[in-house]
Amino acid sequence: MGAALSAAGPIRPGFGLRVALPFAFLPPRPGRRSLAMVDNHELERRAMELFKGGDAAKATALQDEFLAEILASGEDLCSCPHECKFHGRCVECVMIHRGHGDHLPHCFASFSLPSST
Repeated sequence: MGAALSAAGPIRPGFGLRVALPFAFLPPRPGRRSLAMVDNHELERRAMELFKGGDAAKATALQDEFLAEILASGEDLCSCPHECKFHGRCVECVMIHRGHGDHLPHCFASFSLPSST
């Protein structure tokens, strides 16, 4: 299977992905809670430290606690400002974006793009 083509040239899986859509930097829809409850969460940060330190069992337990807390909130956790049939269905959304390889999902763009500061 060859590399996909785009206006900017070939897109190879895992390489050359770019944020091409103008809505990638829009804030969440009005009236929505910020994803601050998820981003840089202390439990998940500690879990990552434990993974890096070789303690996978404790790290996995912390991840389970993190997920239980976030999912129990009942909040709409999808940061994409656009409604689509995949809103909030992360696995399907990521598969679609990986499939076309044209741009990152909105939620990935916020932590994967270089800071402008």
